[in-house]
Amino acid sequence: MFKSEIAALAQQHFGAAICSRRLPASFASTGNSLEVLAFATKEGLLVIDDYAPQGGTQEMARYHASAERVLRAAGNNQGRGHLTSDAKLREANPPRGLVLATGEDVRHGQSSRGRTFIVEVSPGDVNTTILTECQAAAADGMYARSMGAFIQWIAGYYGDLQSWFQARVLKLRLQATKVHARTPGIVADLHPGFKLFLKFAVEVGAITSAEGY
Repeated sequence: MFKSEIAALAQQHFGAAICSRRLPASFASTGNSLEVLAFATKEGLLVIDDYAPQGGTQEMARYHASAERVLRAAGNNQGRGHLTSDAKLREANPPRGLVLATGEDVRHGQSSRGRTFIVEVSPGDVNTTILTECQAAAADGMYARSMGAFIQWIAGYYGDLQSWFQARVLKLRLQATKVHARTPGIVADLHPGFKLFLKFAVEVGAITSAEGY
């Protein structure tokens, strides 16, 4: 319930008009188009909506292939190599941002699931009153303005933050629960970014110190 709406709130940090009915991608698209979009979304967020394989055998296989291709590429941070028609190597196009996928199902196979951080949303988990308030704020551009201010804030500390971030990732990898061999790395990459945003929010007065820490 409300998976697309929640994902849209995250996407609206990068554009107020990108609501749940205007998300940039869906799993109904081809693997080629998703690969290009993931490459074009440099240092941003790409929501790919509605992983819900359906239809006949061929259609189901296409859904699985598209999801496997783009999400595995994101998990490995690698693109597929290609050759041109005259057998020359063409540069790969790996995902350059963060991919957030929604769906009614998860991909099959431990290796595939291990490259993703799965968040389940169950009936009753979402407060619709708060969701509506958040949607209004996002549509008004509040989320996009906050992201712009956050990026400007990071720019002033970029060198120091890079060193802190890398050290923090290495430390958290040792602390994260090892559901899969890749889980600690995924958690360690996400957590410092969230902590940085909370630090920024405290400094600009958006939240209190107690709320941020």
